[in-house]
Amino acid sequence: MDNFREWISDNLRYILLGLAGILVLVIVIFAARWIKDTVGGKDPKDENVQVTEKQSQTSDDGEKNKETEQSQTDKTTTDGALKKNDPAILAIVQKYYKAHQEHDTTTLQQIVNPYTEEMENELNNASIESYNNLETYSETGPKEDSYLVCVYYEQKIKDIEPMIPQLALLYMRTDEEGFLYIADPNEDEETKKAVQEFSEKKEIVEIIEKTKTKTKELKDSDESVKNWLQQMASAEGESEEETQPQQNGAVTMYANEEDINVRAEANTDSEVLTMLAQGDEVTVLGDAGNGWSEIEVGGVTGYVMTEFLSAQ
Repeated sequence: MDNFREWISDNLRYILLGLAGILVLVIVIFAARWIKDTVGGKDPKDENVQVTEKQSQTSDDGEKNKETEQSQTDKTTTDGALKKNDPAILAIVQKYYKAHQEHDTTTLQQIVNPYTEEMENELNNASIESYNNLETYSETGPKEDSYLVCVYYEQKIKDIEPMIPQLALLYMRTDEEGFLYIADPNEDEETKKAVQEFSEKKEIVEIIEKTKTKTKELKDSDESVKNWLQQMASAEGESEEETQPQQNGAVTMYANEEDINVRAEANTDSEVLTMLAQGDEVTVLGDAGNGWSEIEVGGVTGYVMTEFLSAQ
């Protein structure tokens, strides 16, 4: 032990120098690592930042996906709803009411088939100065290339300042040359049913209610509007009600056989009022049910079996 102490005493200086060298080496190594991490290496905080940015990107992508899905959902909803102001349909409607405004029978005969005497008589109403602010709400009809259309418009009546809102239901078809025209909404049972169901759609009912509310407000605030509506209701044999959509009414059709009985009631046991020859033109006033139609011919109103009537 004495020899060991003596050796330590003799070599203490060298031992201390060696320990100092080791300490310096350790310090240099840690300093080098610190400098590397600080200048060119990765700070542990950077990893957190990258994770956060990745999470943020994922979140952004999720929002974009959600917006895309929502957009697709909105598109599906729009596709299933009524189409407002379809350009082709709106163009025909504008042409139709412009022809009415200008008493242009030639144009009406081109875009309405069949064009009836009742439509001709409507042109005699000189008190209607113009049709304004037309809007159409449409959907595909029961036949190929056909359309069911609700038309909103405002009538400018002579000597009445406010314009009076109105609604109409139209049925449109496409001819062989690809042109739209206003057709007969009562051409067959399928079409009549489609028109009726269309008028009862939620969207159409809402349009009707909004129009009725607007008309009532005008009637309550303007005596001239009230008087006009009363006159129209009286002339058409209706009760004093706010605006309702009117279908393109009576239709001209033709007897397709000889010696067709026109009866007083819609059954084969009732009195025969007159008879039709093949090709005779009649005005169909409505469907009487059970395969019968109410018609008017030569000043006589009666009933014939619908199967004996044709559009041509």
